[in-house]
Amino acid sequence: SLVSIIVGLVDDSLESFESSRLTSIPSYALSNRSNMTSVVLPSVTEVPANAFRQNTGLIRADFSSLNCIHALAFYAAQALQTLIIRTNTVCPLESVTAFTSTRISNGDGYVYVPAALVEEYKQATNWTAFADNIRAIEDYPEIAGGTI
Repeated sequence: SLVSIIVGLVDDSLESFESSRLTSIPSYALSNRSNMTSVVLPSVTEVPANAFRQNTGLIRADFSSLNCIHALAFYAAQALQTLIIRTNTVCPLESVTAFTSTRISNGDGYVYVPAALVEEYKQATNWTAFADNIRAIEDYPEIAGGTI
């Protein structure tokens, strides 16, 4: 199965995972990890429910092609401080529970999106709950690389 392939590829001791070839992540595929601090998945189009559930080490996640974040996607990923969404349209957020028990839901983590979309994100369904945590990628080159 795809889950076992990903789990096999991503050793629990791995601190960062980057793949431009991976286009989808199954539920629970990157969950219950403590050492993984960073993921860069430019071709992944959606983050399913529980994909990063209790990934307690995850600090930074960077996506370029997202078109949906499902409920509980990052549930209890307690260290999640930086979510970068480089997609040039607002990525739908299925539920505010996507960020339950993360630094984003606690108010000291941030979602970085293209500057042209910041206001749209702040008013979009479910994103309104995190309006104060939405920032422009271009304003934080030291965190988000400064480009979209």
